[in-house]
Order: sequence, then C-alpha cells, then structure tokens
Amino acid sequence: MQWPRTPINRLPIMAKQVLDLYELYNLVIARGGLVDVINKKLWQEIIKGLHLPSSITSAAFTLRTQ
Repeated sequence: MQWPRTPINRLPIMAKQVLDLYELYNLVIARGGLVDVINKKLWQEIIKGLHLPSSITSAAFTLRTQ
C-alpha cells in the first residue's frame, strides 16, 4: 500500500476465495475511480469483472471497504 504504508496482514476473502486487490484497483480505475464507481453505482460491473457470484448481497459494501 502506498499510503499510509501499512502492510496487509490478512488477505481479504469474498465468496470463499482470495480477493485480488490489484484487479479490484484496475477495474475501479478503468471506470473513472472510486468516486465515479460509487456515484454511478457501477459495483455490479466490478463484481462481474472479479468473477464473483452475483448472489452476494453485501458485495458492493465489502468491495468499497476493501
């Protein structure tokens, strides 16, 4: 992590698989950044891009916090 340069102690897990933070970052940046993804509600596109099941009801919240 660039700022505040804190290491990731535990890998985030979603749908019983490790969440690829680099891929999440790239998908969000490709859609204009975090603010645009939140305002335009593009989380379903991000979920599809990460190949997560659409049945996860809290996926948008979980991804936003990661």
